[in-house]
Amino acid sequence: MSEISADVAKGEVRLSFNSGFYGRGAIEQAGKDFSESCEVEVDDERDGRIGVVLRPKAAGLEPGVLADEFCNYVLGLIQNAIF
Repeated sequence: MSEISADVAKGEVRLSFNSGFYGRGAIEQAGKDFSESCEVEVDDERDGRIGVVLRPKAAGLEPGVLADEFCNYVLGLIQNAIF
């Protein structure tokens, strides 16, 4: 479904979503909604996957927790049929 890796030295979290399951619109909306707490980059789709990079704007946000929250938020958007 999704793959997560964190680079603590760079202070970023990389996510890779299966575009067959996760809609790009939901991922982009989640990025907008998270933009207050993170810099968000959504990459072009490659090999059926959409890449996302999250960079927290404030110290203290745990990368793993941030990644989980983002994934759950995207799923919530999909579940609520927004996308």
